[in-house]
Amino acid sequence: MAKFNFSVAIGLNGCHIEDTIELEDNLTDEEVQEMYLDWRDEQLDGGWDRE
Repeated sequence: MAKFNFSVAIGLNGCHIEDTIELEDNLTDEEVQEMYLDWRDEQLDGGWDRE
């Protein structure tokens, strides 16, 4: 198992999320990137409205 630090921030004080994830050693960079994007999307809550 390999440890990866996933993080996301929006540039405001205190708006930073970090997590250490253990993943299989044999994953490609592309697979890790896909897992990171899935993790990031789970952490963020956003959207838009038409006025």
